[in-house]
This record gives sequence, structure tokens and C-alpha cells, in this order.
Amino acid sequence: MERKLQTARKEIEIKSYAKINLALDVLGKRPDGYHEVDMVMQLVDLSDIVRVSVQQEDAGAPADADGTGSDANAPAEGYAAEAVVGADAEEKGAGSTGSGAEAPAEAPGAGAVADSDAETALEIEVRAGSPDLPEDRDNIAYRAAELMYGQLMKTRNPQFAAGQPPEAPEGRRAKEEGGAHRIKIIIEIQKNIPIAAGLAGGSGNGAAVIHALNILWDLKLSLAELEKLGAKLGSDIPFCIVGMAAKEANPEVSAYLKDDAESISTCARATGTGTTLTVLPPLDAYVVLCKPPISVSTAEVYRGIDSVTITKRPKIEALIAGLKEKSLREVAKNVDNVLEFFTFKRYHCVMYTKNTASENTDAEAVLMSGSGPTVFSLYESAEKAAAAFDVLRKENRQTYLCRTLCYRQE
Repeated sequence: MERKLQTARKEIEIKSYAKINLALDVLGKRPDGYHEVDMVMQLVDLSDIVRVSVQQEDAGAPADADGTGSDANAPAEGYAAEAVVGADAEEKGAGSTGSGAEAPAEAPGAGAVADSDAETALEIEVRAGSPDLPEDRDNIAYRAAELMYGQLMKTRNPQFAAGQPPEAPEGRRAKEEGGAHRIKIIIEIQKNIPIAAGLAGGSGNGAAVIHALNILWDLKLSLAELEKLGAKLGSDIPFCIVGMAAKEANPEVSAYLKDDAESISTCARATGTGTTLTVLPPLDAYVVLCKPPISVSTAEVYRGIDSVTITKRPKIEALIAGLKEKSLREVAKNVDNVLEFFTFKRYHCVMYTKNTASENTDAEAVLMSGSGPTVFSLYESAEKAAAAFDVLRKENRQTYLCRTLCYRQE
């Protein structure tokens, strides 16, 4: 019998912001193959819009061959895959892995598939709005929905209404009583952040889905729990989760996580593999982002960084002191990104873009973000930033005038 989803919907809109690296140091390779990093990351007000809606139905579900309901006894962990996303994911528009450059490909989520098979409990539809972005499991937003569905299955919340979690019937009873439930998650992404740019655009989309479903399903997961979940998908996602919870970033998310106010900021230090965060006072500055017309493989850069000589590193403690003093100039004196030593050698246009910004604009600092190719420059006034935008826009079409998201929730 054909089943139709309920027409009632519950949805939410989350802004997903770009990040820049004020500092990025690689300290060495760990025994597990990842690199140990020390970074300072900051959100800027260039954002994607991510709309998440949930539809549900209540209908009989056919049993599997063993006589149990199709997903009734599936372990929640099957949906929340433990491995992080593969290193080249953001090249495909799927999200950045940040420092976890050699991360293995993520294991499939058991049972969580995006087709209309009557036996599936979950259907995910991603509307990416760009031919350059995948709309299946290669998109990190899709896998974020699977991850949160795993959390939903753990709750077994008895409520059943569009956008609210159902109580999943157990085993054969699902077939006998016709009480199986099916959930459809629709994720619409309005892309404004350039793809494969070193700005964590894909990671931010994944973080937005995590926040959205935590609120829509009222899972009541804390910020720390969300960070832990996000780390399963990519190294940049925990920071995106923390920054996007600031009041100035997403007021509804901020209100939902009001008990975690002290752990929320749009600027943070990230250590370990990039997932251990210490929130910092955010930087207040005008920013110009300039992306050369290439894509850079994060995996390639991290593999290559071990083969180059690093002669200059960021002075992170001095940079943090500048943030606490609210001194742009003190921050600017201490920014650095060691990945430039490889990326500039391999991709000369990135070095050229940085040199153009340094020599032809009145920037306080110019630096590559992440593994590149985007170069950002910092300015103390809107006028200086606007003048720089005019210069850099002539070099690269994907040039953006923005400002740091300088809010820390108290």
C-alpha cells in the first residue's frame, strides 16, 4: 500500500558561517596518522542559509526476513558512524576535515538511506542548489542528519507529530500493529560561501543540520555533546557548532543552548586534531576574502607539509593576548599559517594573491585560511576594506567584503 507523508511540517533556518584561521601551526604527526595542530579560528559574517524540515508518517512497515520490523531493532550507533569524513571531502563540497587531513572514509550509516523504499525508516533529501555539490552521502549535511537520527533512536521519545520524534515500535509488533514510523528530513542549502575554499563551508552546513535537528526534535543535547558528535564527521565541525551558537550568529540556537553560554564564542583555540576547543574573545575587524579560481586538496597539503622546512610559526600566545586586549594590531603582528609553506610552493596563484593584498592594500595582516586557496586580509576600517575589495575583485571573481562575527555570549 502506498504511504504518503503527513503534510504538516516543522522547520528551522540556521545560518552557517565561514571561518578563517588567524593562526595555524602543525606540531607533528601522531601515531594514529593525524597531525597535531594548534589553531585560532574566527567566524566571519559570510554565511550559507540552511533550512531543515521534518515530515513524518505512521503506517505499517513490512518485516525483514527474520521477522523483525525493518529498523525497529537497529542499533542507534549504526546511524552515527564513528569514522570522520575522508580527507578530500571538501573538494567535493562535502565539508572540510581541518587538521584531520588523513581521515579515513566514513562508514555507511546502517539502515539510514535516502530512497523511498517502503522498508526504510529514514529518508533524507538534500537540495544543495549547486551542480558542484553532492546531494547524497558525499554531502556532510546528509551524514549529519544520519548522525542525529541515531541520537533520535536513542531517545525513543513517545511523541508523534511532524517535526517531533516518534516512539519506534519493537520487532514484530511494528508489523502486527501497523505502527511503524517513517521520517523524512529535507535539507535546503543556499550557498554563498565558496566551495573547496579553506573556509569550512561544508563543515558549517553539517553543524547547521546538527543544531537544527537538536532543536526540532528537542533532543536537549548539550553543546559539549554536540561537539563530540560533530567531531565524528570532521575536525572543523566542533568549532562551527560552538561559533554558530552565538546570539549574533543564530539567536534561536543561542536561546536553546542558554545553559552553555560560557562555552560559546565566535572565536576559539583548537588543539589536538583540531577538535579540542578553548573559547576566546572574538576579533573585531573588517575582512576581505579572496579565492583564486582553483581547489586545493586538504589531504595533499597535510601530506606535503611534512616534507617542507617551516621557518616561521604563529605566536599564538601573543595573538591570544592581543584578542584579550581587543588590539587588532597586536593580533595582526602574530598571525601565521605554516601550511602556506607547502601550498604556496604547489599553487603559485595563492602566493600571488597574498602578495597582491599585502602590496596593494592597507591591510593589517594578510594570510591564507586553512589549507587554502582563500586568502584573507584584515582591516581596521570599513573604508580601507572597501578599497581593498575593489583592488582584489579585479584579481579574483570570488572576492567578498565582510566582517568578523565579533560576539561572545556572556
